[in-house]
Formats: sequence, C-alpha cells, structure tokens
Amino acid sequence: MLSAWWRLGETEPSCYFFGENGGCIPQAQNYFLADGMAWALIYDDGRADRDRWQAVAADAWQKSEAEPWGPDYPKSTFLTVKTHMMHANNGVAWMRYAQEYLAVWYNDRAGNDDIRAQRIARDGRLLGSRFYVAAGAGADRRHPDVAYDSQSHEYLVVWEHYDQASHSYWIKGQRVSGTGALLGGTINIFNSGVSSRAPAVAYASTANQYLIVWSWDSGGLMHIVGKAYSSGGSLGPMFYIFKDTVGSLRERPDLAYNRARNEFLVVWEEFTAGTMDIYGARVKMNGGAGVLGAPIAIATSGADKRNPAVAAVPQPAGAGRYMVAWEYYNAAGDVDNLGQIMKGDGTFGPALALAYSAWNESAPALAGSEDRGEFLATWTFESTTAPPGMMQVNGLTVSWDGWGVGPIMTVGGGQVHNSAVREPYLFTHRLQVMALPQLALVYLKPN
Repeated sequence: MLSAWWRLGETEPSCYFFGENGGCIPQAQNYFLADGMAWALIYDDGRADRDRWQAVAADAWQKSEAEPWGPDYPKSTFLTVKTHMMHANNGVAWMRYAQEYLAVWYNDRAGNDDIRAQRIARDGRLLGSRFYVAAGAGADRRHPDVAYDSQSHEYLVVWEHYDQASHSYWIKGQRVSGTGALLGGTINIFNSGVSSRAPAVAYASTANQYLIVWSWDSGGLMHIVGKAYSSGGSLGPMFYIFKDTVGSLRERPDLAYNRARNEFLVVWEEFTAGTMDIYGARVKMNGGAGVLGAPIAIATSGADKRNPAVAAVPQPAGAGRYMVAWEYYNAAGDVDNLGQIMKGDGTFGPALALAYSAWNESAPALAGSEDRGEFLATWTFESTTAPPGMMQVNGLTVSWDGWGVGPIMTVGGGQVHNSAVREPYLFTHRLQVMALPQLALVYLKPN
C-alpha cells in the first residue's frame, strides 16, 4: 500500500510505504500536523490485496471495527486516531483526521450584536485568533449554530438576523473553511418579514447536505420549518416540519443526524394543554428533504418541559439511536434534566432521569460518539441561587441503548453556564475549553 500525507494547500506531499504485511514505518504513523489539518490518501498500488481493500465500506471505520481489513490488516497498524472514511471505491479511500473544532457565539453589545468564532484543537488549544463571521452596524445577529461538512472540509454557520431599520427577521448563514476563512458571501436562507428565530443546523454525511431548521411566526401561527443546503451553494425549498393551524407557541428547535438511516430527528418545545411539552419529527434525506410520519409527542405529562437537545449514534447498524434531553420545571428553584432514548424509527427506548436534585439543573447539551457507542449529556448545575449565583457544568455518559448511565462528573465550576458539546467530545463566554478522551466540551465563563 502507498500513503501520501500533506497539509491542505501543499503541492508536493511526502510519501510513505505501508508494507505488504500491514506494517508501516514510524514516520507514517506519527506524521500528525500541529494544526490538526492532516489528510491521507491511501490507495492500492497493485501489490496489495485489491479485493480486500475494495470491500472496505465507508462506515467500517466509523463503527470502530477493530480490524476492518481483516486479521492481516489491523486498524491499529494504519492509524492511531479517529478517522472518517470519505470514499472506499475502486481501491481508493480519502481519510480526514477529526482533530479540530469551530466554536461560535454572538457578542451582546450596544448598537449591534455580531457573530464570532474560534478554532480549537482536539486537545483544547486555541488555533489562531478569534474572528468575525458576520458583523456591522444596522443589525443584531444572535443565536448561532454551526455544523461541519466532512466531504468539503468546511463549516456552515447559521444565525438569527434582525434588521434594525425594517424590524424584520432573517435566517442567514456563512460558509467557513477548515482554516477559518470566510467562503463566498452571506447566505440568505430565509426572510419572512416577521419573526424567524433560533436556527439549528446539522450535516448529513450520506446525502452530503446540511439541514437547517428554525421556528417561524407567520401571522401568529408558529411553525417549525427547514431547508436543505449543499456546500456547492444549492439551497432547497422551505418545507414544514410542523405546520401550525391553531396558533400555539412552538420554538427552540434542535436536530441530530442518524447516519444509519440517512435521517434527522428534529425536536422542539411546544405549548399544549396548558404546559410546555417536547415534540419531534423525523426528516428523511433520501430523495430530497421531507418529513416522515406524524409529529412525535416525546414528553407531554407533568410540569413545563423546555429547551430540548438531541444527539444521534448509528448503533445498532441499520437503525441508530437518538437521545433527547430537556429541562423539567419540577418546582420553583428546582429544574431537573430528563431524557428519552428514541429508536431510529421514532419509537421509544428507555426514559432517563439525568439530573434531579433539589437544585436547578438546566440548559442540557448532548453529543453522540460513534467510536464509543454512547452519548454525553452536560448541563448547568446551580447550587446557589442568591447573587452571585454559583454554578458548574456537570455531565454524564449514556450508552446507545440507554441502559448504561455513567456517574455524574463536574467539568467546570464557579460561575459557568450554557455548555456546548461535540464529538469527539469538546466542552465553551470567554472560551473555556476542556478536552476529554473522544470528546470535547465548550462552556461559558464570564470575565
């Protein structure tokens, strides 16, 4: 086998040989670039077992099979970090090291709010300087979200845009390269003239498209809507994920992509029968983005339930699992975190009680780890409500089937809140970053 490694933009890669017995020279195994932007092309040079190589499926690596090439070519021989298989056709495979994150936020300031970003290495180091994704007078830009396109090696940042002159709301977006450069101009995703709020975005690797979802107040009717977008610049038509006909409050959507079925689960909070409840809907990508089946009532009994989050893993094969978490307003000063495992077809797995002390446990965030076959849930734990409030970010892991729940761990303390988490897990106001094996978490900490 031959392997070529290079940094993006290099014209002359350095080449190394993998031996016929599956061995490789140390330089090939350890050639990891400081900025985490290493790529590899491994191809059949005619001397290796072509049939065996061609049999490698794109999901073999993502499922962390110990020996995707069989016993003669163990996975550990070739790479020592998580890698995404881009293609496995005709003896050719592109691989990308998942060793970097992009954190995005908005700065709340007088005059106009802007969207900023920061690249973060897998080990928690800040890469380069923070930069503006969208800025300037005359508008407030808030509530950003970001997703990564693993085929084009770029990000899509989306946000809520309020025009101060026309008092209208837009949903806008911006492509960002893997090195932090803005690609093309601002993308006008949706302009309703009224209230379009709180967008969320995720990437469908099989369909090679993003799905963007948001809440839309159309004359007092509160819809959850979406559009598909390809990195090549094609923006699909808007479609209803839930179409309101009675005027109920419906907001704060989140979504997660299930690679096992090439589908998303979109979740949101909704006012029904006197309380805020959690609903969801499956969205297909095969044959174009569209809703599958009726809305799913995920949590409707008891007190108010708000601020849902969702994540997905592709286990078990061909089905996948989702985990949904939300705030449960048990009593004044006592907000708990509850959850639900959802099967790929939208039916229910185990219900979860994630955090249920006598104190406030709010703002859940979720990520799914394909390698580990588990979810990570984090939340803000407020142990002292009197000013200054004392808060910390706590978390725990949950197995894909929902039956294995790990002990609660403390990520950061003092005055921290609103965690965000991505796989392999990154924990970040002032970008406080913590890296864990296979995961990274970002949480907010005031100056």
